[in-house]
Amino acid sequence: VRRRGLAKTLLTAAEATARELGYEHLWLETGLRQPAAVELYRAAGYSPVARFGQFAHESESVYLGRRIDG
Repeated sequence: VRRRGLAKTLLTAAEATARELGYEHLWLETGLRQPAAVELYRAAGYSPVARFGQFAHESESVYLGRRIDG
């Protein structure tokens, strides 16, 4: 089911739900071995953020975030 827009639809829905819950920012972690995911997030306006969580020490982890309020 690649290239049908499902991932973008899910990301948009997650952002909308987070907005409804009062969140102002979303941060995420993905990996260098998921270039399509990294491309999706960057195209949606996500940019690098500080490392966090259990994979913060992993060199292949990618941390992205963006402001979602307003």
